[in-house]
Amino acid sequence: MIEKTFNKRFGVVAIEKGFITKEELFEAMMVQIESDLDENEPKLIGSILHDLHYMTAQQIDKVLESLSKPYECPSCRVMIRDCPNCGATLR
Repeated sequence: MIEKTFNKRFGVVAIEKGFITKEELFEAMMVQIESDLDENEPKLIGSILHDLHYMTAQQIDKVLESLSKPYECPSCRVMIRDCPNCGATLR
């Protein structure tokens, strides 16, 4: 059996964590679409949610932290997110 995996998007994780509602995400996505038409580079959904005062910087950091992927050691299969030497989050 082939198991498909996917990376969750910022907005989905923010909803799951209870930081925003579906309606707030939808509103932010509409702002993002409008900004795509006006600017060369689209605004990130987290920035828009912050600008709309739907999320705090701390909440955004928590979502981003949960989106970081763990790395798997090819030898022992241990999963890590942080460097065992300095503690920095691996990206």
